[in-house]
Amino acid sequence: MSAQAARKIRPVADVELMRQLASGDLTALGQLYDRYSDDVRRFAYRATGRAEVADDIAHDAFLALAGAAERYDGEHPVRSFLLGIVAKLVLRRKRSLAQRLRSLALFGATTERASEPTPEDETGSRLELERFSMALDRLSPAKRLVVLLCDVEGLSGEQVAGALDIPLGTVWTRLHYGRRELRKVLARPPRAKGGAA
Repeated sequence: MSAQAARKIRPVADVELMRQLASGDLTALGQLYDRYSDDVRRFAYRATGRAEVADDIAHDAFLALAGAAERYDGEHPVRSFLLGIVAKLVLRRKRSLAQRLRSLALFGATTERASEPTPEDETGSRLELERFSMALDRLSPAKRLVVLLCDVEGLSGEQVAGALDIPLGTVWTRLHYGRRELRKVLARPPRAKGGAA
């Protein structure tokens, strides 16, 4: 293929891939998988805290996307539509405490640091992440998912509303109360392990 021909080949837009998928073209599903599987798996892991559950949810999300493609209206980005499917699957899988959210443990592990951390820095960061994760565990699943979608995934309120199929006012209410509950828990001094000395 010539360089000129290569320049003419452009990636197919997400909206077009969704239209193709809605008409039964499974190659479009493969292209969407290539684009968004990492985002889906990462979000599912943050929402469940378990890699094997995240993998199952990611698989189920793309199968569900094939069935939901005809309902996609093109109003919101495909990524937020897909994360909405993931969020709904996560809510369905909340059957036991073992599957509850441990949230941002991976987020802290994947964040690059500018300098080499000292052992004290690593311990402090790990403890803060554990504290935040435990605080997030106290939120209802609905509030946790909205906080994760808005504050971690960076979706707008409108995108979260569309993704979860809930009113925009509900998104803002859950986000407001979720953040307030997190601040309240995190404002308390951490409990020392092992009791009083």
